[in-house]
Amino acid sequence: MKNKIQIDLNVTNNCNFRCRHCCFNSGVLKMEEMTLPFVRKVLKEFKELGGEKVDFTGGEPMLNKNILPMIRFGSKLGLRTKIVSNGSLLNADKLAELKKAGLWGLSVSIDGSTYKKFNLIRPVHSKVYQNVIKTIKTSVILGLYTKINTVVFKQNIDDIENIIKQAIKLGVQEVRFCFFTPQGRGLAIDSFRASPVEWLKKIRTTLKKYDKQIKIVFGLSMIEKNKKINTSCLIPDSYMLQILPDGGAYPCVLFAAEGKSIVNLNEVSLKKYWSNRKKYLSNYYKNIVKPLFDNQGNCLDIGLTKAKSKEYKCVCIERAYKPSEI
Repeated sequence: MKNKIQIDLNVTNNCNFRCRHCCFNSGVLKMEEMTLPFVRKVLKEFKELGGEKVDFTGGEPMLNKNILPMIRFGSKLGLRTKIVSNGSLLNADKLAELKKAGLWGLSVSIDGSTYKKFNLIRPVHSKVYQNVIKTIKTSVILGLYTKINTVVFKQNIDDIENIIKQAIKLGVQEVRFCFFTPQGRGLAIDSFRASPVEWLKKIRTTLKKYDKQIKIVFGLSMIEKNKKINTSCLIPDSYMLQILPDGGAYPCVLFAAEGKSIVNLNEVSLKKYWSNRKKYLSNYYKNIVKPLFDNQGNCLDIGLTKAKSKEYKCVCIERAYKPSEI
């Protein structure tokens, strides 16, 4: 199947949470809000290019006052619209209103099956956590495609099975696990990194058990050298863009966190970028990405020691795998 263009719209960098690992330093690093006219322009071009699904993210997207008309406009274009949220500012009435406007799905971040575990990463009051869980339940009841996003840390790796069980009990359709590699605010908690080898073991002993019960996808940072799967960087042939409030567009969220844009959509149209995509990506990889690989073996420092490098190889952190592949 031919890959199609994909976009994530970071409509705000404001946030009511102060998650300890936030790569965008949301709620602290100030950015202008993404405007409704800009979103309309981008989504119209996106649809004309064959786009099908758009994620509205942030920061906390519910803090952008125009999120409802943004969803409505995307839906009228025939796009599948999804909000990626911390879930705390949503309730039954707001979700019903968003669904009426055409919202297709909701992704909510859950890093622990209990408030105690959750609070280690996302420090909030217990009542806020309870509302997040209630939001997920309501989303399922309303028939939205509901997904849980989980970041894997040293502090919650033993809770992974409980998170999967919780997701199944809540009735969500999908769980995605992202392996924590420090960026932004996360640089202050480097000690929270889980062992990549332990994570591989957890995938093979735990995630595979639930592969038939719920859709599970995950990211890695390293894998055995003899494992025959595609581990290469996604950027040279990237068909996605992470778009920040200032119009800066990035072929990978990891580089969005570093502020290294490939183009600004206030200056170059999405159509123009896409028609010259190969050239843009080739130059970006050569000038921005390859020097990092040459220096440290990957775009980010994933802690692959010389001893481990004899047995393991780096994996593109943004690649998504299924348990059956590992």
